[in-house]
Amino acid sequence: MEKQNRIPYNIQFFAEGGEGAGGAGGNEGGEGSDGGADDKTQTKTPSLKELLKDKDFASELDQHVSKAITTAKTKWDEDAKLTAEQLAQKKTEEQNAALNKREADLAMRELRADMAAEIGKRSLPSTLIDAVNLGGGKDAALLHLGELEKTFRASVDAAVNEKLKGTPPPAGGGGEGGSFQHDFRAAVGLKDPAK
Repeated sequence: MEKQNRIPYNIQFFAEGGEGAGGAGGNEGGEGSDGGADDKTQTKTPSLKELLKDKDFASELDQHVSKAITTAKTKWDEDAKLTAEQLAQKKTEEQNAALNKREADLAMRELRADMAAEIGKRSLPSTLIDAVNLGGGKDAALLHLGELEKTFRASVDAAVNEKLKGTPPPAGGGGEGGSFQHDFRAAVGLKDPAK
């Protein structure tokens, strides 16, 4: 394969209508001049030094760093006063607390999944899961779901009955089925024999 010689062009320079060394036929310097170098500096994120020039940013950063240092010093001072046994016991308690929290979160997710399955079995909308009180355990959640189901079904029944009410049929029309015959004849376009 042949190696192609490429001439770098500053296309933005031409778009802006600038005139100069590269305006007539490209970059005359050729080697090492890259027209896209300016684009990289424009989209580059500012350095920490540049950010610290902003007084508001520097002040907020100082507050966060000071708070973190104070918290760390307090913890180090507390840990320095403890014996090795007390320090080990504190670490064990922290691990147990984290483990208990994870177990509680897992149990809550399992209960939520069980209630979602129960909602599906009862042919209820899946959005009811957000209304079920999961704080009291599975039995309490099932009781609450039962109450929600009764309320939901009663509401649906009331809405259906309201929609089905409609308008009552017109009164009488001359004997058995007279109203139906009259309406049918009128719909088909036949004359009523009684008239």
